[in-house]
Amino acid sequence: MPIDPLIGAAAFVGVGLITKDDDDGLFARPGDTPLDIYDDYIIENRYYKDGATYMLGVTDPGGFFGAAASFVQLAKPTVLWVADWTAARSHHPPEIPSAFGIQRRVLEAAGVSANDDNGGPTDWGLMDQHVGMRHIELAPDGVTPTYRISGVYVFGALNPDENLLKDAYYPRPAWMKRDGRVQRRHNGDFVADGLLKP
Repeated sequence: MPIDPLIGAAAFVGVGLITKDDDDGLFARPGDTPLDIYDDYIIENRYYKDGATYMLGVTDPGGFFGAAASFVQLAKPTVLWVADWTAARSHHPPEIPSAFGIQRRVLEAAGVSANDDNGGPTDWGLMDQHVGMRHIELAPDGVTPTYRISGVYVFGALNPDENLLKDAYYPRPAWMKRDGRVQRRHNGDFVADGLLKP
């Protein structure tokens, strides 16, 4: 049995079969065809809250009540949800999130009806779509084509929550099952004080 020189402990190597019929697994299609395997799949949700607040310099050299600047809010706050994604797969082009599907799946995974018209996080409007396709590449075998497609979807919130994290969701890639064990909605209480200082 080999000894790890860094930690001085024996390393155990186990040999066995990995079954693909694990009911606890979170892979969407536990098969053995090339369509089941993605070379790469990344979705990143980013959220931007614009408070429509502006800082104005005070024109009086002496300041205004001792301050050199003042803050004014010109409109109600707005929230943008930007979904960046990229996917690559060999043999066949990858499945990609549709602009409306990604919105519906995220909301349904969070337990919110996509047809709910009572305000809150369901009120997202699609503002922009950008899609880019990279040239087809070949795998190291020189035969298998590899396809990559990337995109950006931008949504605007009709009725954003005061707490930005209440409107934030973790995305799910195409190869992962919908599963109640995976927490998709961010709890706005998961915030620690003192991590950032002005």
